[in-house]
Amino acid sequence: MARDGEYICFIEVKYRSSDSHGSPAEAVSDLKIEKLQELARFYISSKNLNNTDIRFDVVSVMRDRISLIKNAFGI
Repeated sequence: MARDGEYICFIEVKYRSSDSHGSPAEAVSDLKIEKLQELARFYISSKNLNNTDIRFDVVSVMRDRISLIKNAFGI
């Protein structure tokens, strides 16, 4: 988790040494997204941050190339 201005950002980091199995970002499955969303709801509720803007980002690492995908999916 991180902050970016008014946003609380939940960040998934994926690494691949090659693209033979797709890009790192493609490895964020629907099940993983559901789990991240559930954890984010729990965190927001437990910290009483219900009126805070949140965002889900993905950091994609391929060898020495790093990409940030802001707002990769919603809640």
